[in-house]
Amino acid sequence: MRSHLIFGLFWAIFFLLFIFTDDDIRWFHFGYLAIAAMYLGMYLYQKRNGYLSLENGVLRINDLLGKHIPLREVTHCRYFAGDYILENATQKIKINTQLLDQA
Repeated sequence: MRSHLIFGLFWAIFFLLFIFTDDDIRWFHFGYLAIAAMYLGMYLYQKRNGYLSLENGVLRINDLLGKHIPLREVTHCRYFAGDYILENATQKIKINTQLLDQA
């Protein structure tokens, strides 16, 4: 989650450097601002809602795409390279354990 903040600040600084140092402002410089806003928005959303939530038997990853899987439909669970992978008949969700808080 902190990586979203770091990348957002990086792209914002990158945008500001181009705005203040370049005489000719081009339209794609605002793409850097859009990328920064996206990363900072994802950081704020995950800070508010958390990376992972479990409600009414449904495991949800609070991300840009918002994947979810009902726990009673999980047919296979495995641990690979520090991530948990939950699968049912139609979908697969990967849980990044580095983004989880130790509680």
